[in-house]
Amino acid sequence: MAKSSYDYSTQYSNPLSTYDLFIIGRGLIAGSVIVSAPGIHYKPWIVMILGSVGGASYIATSFIMQKFKLDDPFHIF
Repeated sequence: MAKSSYDYSTQYSNPLSTYDLFIIGRGLIAGSVIVSAPGIHYKPWIVMILGSVGGASYIATSFIMQKFKLDDPFHIF
């Protein structure tokens, strides 16, 4: 079996295996924003779930936009 110089591990690597503090910070902000308005009316465990969903939705949207090479100059998504 011939070895090639191309590194196949980067082609199939998990994009979530590397940490990007910019994306993590924006996910925390998105989670905080989603719980800021109704947070006083819900129980703490519901607020934690809503914040996690908000942060995860930001990270997923950001990943999808990068995957399809859509331009987002302000990194809103």
